[in-house]
Amino acid sequence: MSDSKSTGGTTEVRAEQVELKEVPIEASPQDRPVESLYSNSTSFVATPFDLRLLFGQIRPAPNGKLVNEQSTSVVMSWEHAKALLDALKKTVEDHEADFAPLQYKKRSEKTVA
Repeated sequence: MSDSKSTGGTTEVRAEQVELKEVPIEASPQDRPVESLYSNSTSFVATPFDLRLLFGQIRPAPNGKLVNEQSTSVVMSWEHAKALLDALKKTVEDHEADFAPLQYKKRSEKTVA
């Protein structure tokens, strides 16, 4: 809530602090099974408003070249993307602590990963 008071051509606005509370979120029962998808390729499309993650598989084509068959797109807000980043980082760190550090070859920015 906020109160406002007008005095001689100016408006004074006083905002009350609102306490934010965490509310637990329960998973709802699914009418159908959640689809599983294997991906060995992920690319991103960014706008000022949201982030699109494109998942796919790199496979050999009949002509001998590799093709990236994109099959799923997930769009999220930047705030959600940052929360996902934190969750993925913690999950990978926990996995490495339980098993072994993961090794991968970093690719250049021009390479489709």
